[in-house]
Amino acid sequence: MPGIDVLFVGPWDLGNNIGRPVTGAFHEDLEAAIERIRKAAVDNGKRAGIYCVGGEAAKKYAEQGFHMVSFLHLHG
Repeated sequence: MPGIDVLFVGPWDLGNNIGRPVTGAFHEDLEAAIERIRKAAVDNGKRAGIYCVGGEAAKKYAEQGFHMVSFLHLHG
């Protein structure tokens, strides 16, 4: 789609919208939806971005092929 450069995933919003709200670990349906969005972006020459919590998740998504990873570090 002209004018769209990045598909940015907000997993909590996406989880709510597909009936798999995040209450702990991501449901496998949510993980699959995240991957479908990443793949759709890349397959169409766009960039894929995602929001996540913590360095481990950021590393996972970067290794998965997301171009942009925005994360929040929680202090416990």
